[in-house]
Amino acid sequence: MEKVNVLLVDDERDFRNIMKRKIELWGYNVIPISNGKKAIDAVRSGKGNIVVLDYIMPKMDGLSILKEIRKINLQIPVIMLTAHPDEKSINWAKRLGVLAFIPKFKVGSDAESRLKPALKMAKEKFLAYKVNSAFKKNR
Repeated sequence: MEKVNVLLVDDERDFRNIMKRKIELWGYNVIPISNGKKAIDAVRSGKGNIVVLDYIMPKMDGLSILKEIRKINLQIPVIMLTAHPDEKSINWAKRLGVLAFIPKFKVGSDAESRLKPALKMAKEKFLAYKVNSAFKKNR
């Protein structure tokens, strides 16, 4: 079975590098992306199957990126990470179809234990959509 491609969108290079290695150990291909424009271009070109998106970034925040992603692809599973969760942001993200909203990792945090099952759920959602699309195409 082919590996699922995860677009890892975060402006912090060290965080991206650490998370890239972790997510790859869980069996995914990871495409690290440093900003919103590149993320939107990657979704538009079909490079990713799942998006892991930081909420707070310069120039274009995660919610703005998510809105643009949803204009391109309503089905792609999105997991949002943030160091500063607030109820208003979480509610907006949910309205835009975020699969999970996870506090960003800190040393000693259990966020990693939340990301791994969220990625598994996103992978299952992507694979179900892929099978359903293939079935509809062959009808």
